[in-house]
Amino acid sequence: MMKKYIIILFMFLWGLTTSAQTINQYLNGIWKMECCSKYYNLWYKNRIYTINETYSKDDNMSDFINYCVPKTATFTEDSEFNRIYKKTIPIDSVDFDRPFKLNDIGMELLYLLEYTNDDVINGREIKINDIGPSLNYYYIDPKESNRYYVWDDTAPSKIVNYNRILSPPKYVLDFYKKIAFESFKKIRFQKRFILDDSFTLTKMYLIEGDEVEVLEEKLVKGINWLKIRYYGSKTIEGWIKKTDVE
Repeated sequence: MMKKYIIILFMFLWGLTTSAQTINQYLNGIWKMECCSKYYNLWYKNRIYTINETYSKDDNMSDFINYCVPKTATFTEDSEFNRIYKKTIPIDSVDFDRPFKLNDIGMELLYLLEYTNDDVINGREIKINDIGPSLNYYYIDPKESNRYYVWDDTAPSKIVNYNRILSPPKYVLDFYKKIAFESFKKIRFQKRFILDDSFTLTKMYLIEGDEVEVLEEKLVKGINWLKIRYYGSKTIEGWIKKTDVE
């Protein structure tokens, strides 16, 4: 699969749960083009898997591309402002995850470099496409946390919307649980109510044995809280205590 050089424009509001969110915490999950595609994109810890109903077996677990965040420039410009990309970038000059660095208006222009395992040279450098990676802009607004759109900054007709899939088909969720197994935990008590993002108690609750995806961990007034997502007949999100899971 061709590696890409991606620009992502993240627009985050300052708030209780978003201010410390990291790049991976935001991207982890199941995404799909809004129309015209049968493929699902599964993002998890610097890896992107692309699957469909006939391409979701265990032997596809090794078929993914990696991504990272370069900390230094990966190109120079000539006198006509054409970009000249470096052939490689040192692996110690990239971040594999970090909190967002927001500017005064709560935004960050974020570059992601996609690459395969074969592009890593002696564990020290990452290859960059010799002819210049393809460019896209990922526009993400926290007020629409389950949707972003991709645009190459040319014709508006080239805007492509992506949605986070909160009620995925079983084969997609099963595949995601296999690659993100570290993030799935089970409720260990008979009944536990969920708090919303303002840490207000809701009427939603989970029961013993329910499996939840841990999205984020936060220490509030000496108590460790987990933001979780539960994929059920209705997918729900909220906060529970870390001691509520095993």
